[in-house]
Amino acid sequence: MIDKKADISVRMLVEIILIVLVLLLIYIPIKNIVLSLVIGKPQAGTEKSFDRLMLEINHLAEEEKTIPIYLDNRHKITGYDKLSQKPGRCETDKSCICLCSADGCTPDKNINECNSLDDKFRINGNFEMPPAENILNYRLMLEIRGKEYILSIERAYTS
Repeated sequence: MIDKKADISVRMLVEIILIVLVLLLIYIPIKNIVLSLVIGKPQAGTEKSFDRLMLEINHLAEEEKTIPIYLDNRHKITGYDKLSQKPGRCETDKSCICLCSADGCTPDKNINECNSLDDKFRINGNFEMPPAENILNYRLMLEIRGKEYILSIERAYTS
């Protein structure tokens, strides 16, 4: 009788271990798929943040708004006023914002993407969002001066 109980206990233990292994084999790939869809690759996250920044600027109706920006450690975002010297991918008479490699935007190198802003926008001084490998909050501030929209972008620190 003792041998049967020991045999049943060993058998149940083996079954439990097998069930746990099967569940882990199912859980890990599903978790990785879900995380890659939600978070994406660092490069994809950086590009999504850049696209969101451009969307928020173009639809900025409030005087101030804080948005999260993700930058991986290989890229930075740089903004140029329409009166300053800009990379070649920017329109000469418009302010623009560029996604560049961490080494910086040069006239023809290290630029992933540049988007020119509407004619009414000016950037209050050039700005730079440095590589972070993190999500940081940035404050978008809009001041209307006559027909011009003066855009300031700075890091938003929480207390």
